[in-house]
Amino acid sequence: MGLVKTIKNGNKMMNLFNTPILGSEKVKMGNSVFYMMVEDLSLKVNRHRTNDSIIPTKVCGNCGIKKSVDYFYSDSYSNDGYHLRCKCCNDKINK
Repeated sequence: MGLVKTIKNGNKMMNLFNTPILGSEKVKMGNSVFYMMVEDLSLKVNRHRTNDSIIPTKVCGNCGIKKSVDYFYSDSYSNDGYHLRCKCCNDKINK
């Protein structure tokens, strides 16, 4: 998975990839085709209780971007206590 470019505009972040990503939109710019994921940075996961994990960041299994654990749902079945995919990817896939 290749992240090509990241564009930040206020609370929105647009990530352009050169390979298809689950939940992404296909965008054509000139002669190139990119796959775009739009992420709202103001939407963090609301936790009812604190997670006792000590890791501060995690790499999303879908988009491959390293993010704060605030952007991952809790998952009691995983080793680190967080879901495999970030909130943005997970919400778009489940949509």
